[in-house]
Amino acid sequence: MDSALQPHAGEARLEWLVANVSAAFVSAPDDALDDQIKLTLRVIAEFAALDRVRVTEFSLEDGSRLVATHQWVREGIHSTPQVPPVHFYPWTNALVFERHQPLILSRIDDLPPEAAQDRESLEHFGVKSVAVFPLIVGTSNHGMIAFTTLNEPRSWSPELIDGLRLISEIVASAIARKHAHRELQEALNFERLIAELSATFVNLTPDSVDGHIDEGLSRVGEFLDVDHSLVAQRSLDNGSFTVTHQWLRDRTWQIPPIIPADALPWVVDQLTRGVMVVVPRMEDLPPEASQEREFAARYGPTKSYLALPLMARGAAIGALTFSASRRPQAWPPNVLERLRSIAEIFVNALARKRADLELRAALAENERLRQRLEAENVYLQAEVGSTHNVSEIVGRSQALRAVLHKAAQVAATDAPVLLLGETGTGKELIAHALHAGSGRRARPLIAVNCAALPPSLIESELFGHEKGAFTGATQARPGRFELANGSTLFLDEIGDLDLPLQAKLLRALQEGEIQRLGSSRTHKFDVRIIAATNRDLEVVMHDGRFRADLYYRLAVFPIALPPLRERRDDIPLLVWHIIQSRQRALGRAITQIPQPAMDALVAYDWPGNVRELQNVIERALILSTGPQLQLDEAFTRKPTVCLAQAGSETLRDAQRAHILAVLERCAWTIEGANQAAARLGLRPSTLRNRMRKLGIHRTATR
Repeated sequence: MDSALQPHAGEARLEWLVANVSAAFVSAPDDALDDQIKLTLRVIAEFAALDRVRVTEFSLEDGSRLVATHQWVREGIHSTPQVPPVHFYPWTNALVFERHQPLILSRIDDLPPEAAQDRESLEHFGVKSVAVFPLIVGTSNHGMIAFTTLNEPRSWSPELIDGLRLISEIVASAIARKHAHRELQEALNFERLIAELSATFVNLTPDSVDGHIDEGLSRVGEFLDVDHSLVAQRSLDNGSFTVTHQWLRDRTWQIPPIIPADALPWVVDQLTRGVMVVVPRMEDLPPEASQEREFAARYGPTKSYLALPLMARGAAIGALTFSASRRPQAWPPNVLERLRSIAEIFVNALARKRADLELRAALAENERLRQRLEAENVYLQAEVGSTHNVSEIVGRSQALRAVLHKAAQVAATDAPVLLLGETGTGKELIAHALHAGSGRRARPLIAVNCAALPPSLIESELFGHEKGAFTGATQARPGRFELANGSTLFLDEIGDLDLPLQAKLLRALQEGEIQRLGSSRTHKFDVRIIAATNRDLEVVMHDGRFRADLYYRLAVFPIALPPLRERRDDIPLLVWHIIQSRQRALGRAITQIPQPAMDALVAYDWPGNVRELQNVIERALILSTGPQLQLDEAFTRKPTVCLAQAGSETLRDAQRAHILAVLERCAWTIEGANQAAARLGLRPSTLRNRMRKLGIHRTATR
């Protein structure tokens, strides 16, 4: 090819040279065009006795930057910079690039006065004469070609100028062909990358989406030769963007994990409307994007930026962004269209993952609700079996009305309530009344008797347990706190709770969350607490057997229930209420109560309160065969002295004496109809636990 371009003897005509150059470019393959351009520059320089021929193109990465891509320099001549600053030749650039006219200078002095800067630059680089032609194909200007002499000025004949113009057109066509080939190869490679990503994401499981998006960002970022890319998903609550996937060429970028919406208001507004944000240079940002400039300066050396909205069902759920820090980045339309395809691939994968997570959450919630409903059914069935016969609060005494007034005042609030009073005074009935008057009444009240179970079981009862948490835990089970979520939890006999459990209960109430036995996961709860005890908690607290901090958390609104001996006016009403609620089940029809019998009932101090009264009346119903209540066998009149006054000054001793008396009357038989547990209105297990706490044991003489 080299010899073909050499002029033969007697054939030094420029037309012959141009024809051979044109033929050489026609036959040259696309990947050999650069070599052919360099060869052409040498041949034309030697033919025209030039010192330097240079092709300068606009950079593909930055369309405003000029780069010397091909150059021939005669031996012994120093080369000029490969990237000459644009401001060296302002008048020449305007002539060649804006007006698309050549510059033909036989002498530098031929420049007009307004080209003073150009004259200075040419003299600085030793140029004596120059011919510059724009490299134009159609409407595209690819750069320029300069033919230069450096040793002495020369004239440019019309024939030589025409020949050099033809050479310029041939080189321009070769450059356009080279760019088209490069763009085609890049387009094919980009399409191949998109096809591979699409095929990869089609069959992805939701759990593997994140890893493949990270890999996809890396591949696309490397292909585009940018420095940073990320996927940020938008919060439905406050509009902020959370960076969920990110690729960095280096660690100079410090993007925060959560980007508030007001940090990038202009960009967010564009993305929300489904508009791409294309910023080849940061100075291209509009004046209203001042915060975006500050953000870019603070978190990364951004020189070029692109953000594509991730659209799902017509709404922007996030953004796919690319940033360049080494140099400004051109974003041609064909690249933007392909990036839209990648954004669709990512958003479809994210939408599938989000739908899968929502489905899993819904299934988990359904399972949780199923378990909760199952547990509630078991709980309610147990409650039905232990429902008290006295199902309403009966009485009109001043003492009872004062209690009901306090209950009405606090019922509608979520304030904790502490019910104080002797055994059998109706604390559980008041707890149900408080719940019924609250905004939580649509859900059942959940009750726990803190004295009925040993510490190892009461903890599981309160907080629940996982399968295998302890021997016998064959399946996971929610605790009463979980069952009472959104409702009321009644902690009966709170004064009997052991100190270690008091600490765990206090922590749960303070933090609003519990942890099942055998689990490291916490459960939030929304529970209103009503506690009850027959102990004097202030005395127990003083003795170090009840935590002061737990007491003050529970006793926000204490209500003291009066014993039955302080509301004797209610005893006749209670007697008739018990008769009417129980006689049909027992096959009785009582219409009369002898006045002496009623007087005896009113005069008795009832250490067991309403529960003891209920047991006495029920025994009397069983023993009565006619319309008149027979009380003699069922009730032996005791002295009208409170047990607490007769034998002791503490409630504990009075309770102990009363249980002992009942046990003696039942010959120490605890279980069975009309035996000790039934007479006391307690479950057998509760009675045995109470006996252990009170130190009651049957001796050989008993």
